[in-house]
Amino acid sequence: MGMSIERAELCAATYYSGGYAFDSPEDMIRRAKTAGCAAIAIADMDTVRAFPAAARAAREVGIKVIYGAQLIMINDESRAYYEAEWHRVTLLAR
Repeated sequence: MGMSIERAELCAATYYSGGYAFDSPEDMIRRAKTAGCAAIAIADMDTVRAFPAAARAAREVGIKVIYGAQLIMINDESRAYYEAEWHRVTLLAR
């Protein structure tokens, strides 16, 4: 049909996520641009340290960055940490 679909990656983690991912923010930005994404959400685990590098790379290649973070929410109800019920929540800034 010749229709183009605008895509966005909404939960990309970089090596700042402490072992959950291995790519630099710059590599993630370039890969998203090459894949045809109009935007990419950088959402590392419990940190926002990738934001400055992501912003620089996004300006260079012309892609929108959505800033976010993945956080762990724990419902411990006085139980030990390893027995607690936990949930990963992704927050994205507007």
